[in-house]
Amino acid sequence: MTPARAIPPARQRVAFLLAGPFTLPAFANFLDVLRLAADDAD
Repeated sequence: MTPARAIPPARQRVAFLLAGPFTLPAFANFLDVLRLAADDAD
C-alpha cells in the first residue's frame, strides 16, 4: 500500500469590475482588506 499524496490547497481567484463612480482610494481600501484577510501569519 502506498502513502496518500498530500493535496495542495485550492487557489482562489478574484476579479474586479470597476464602475465609473468607483474611486481609486475605495479600490485600494478593498484590496487592503483582502490582503489582511489572506495573511496566514496571524
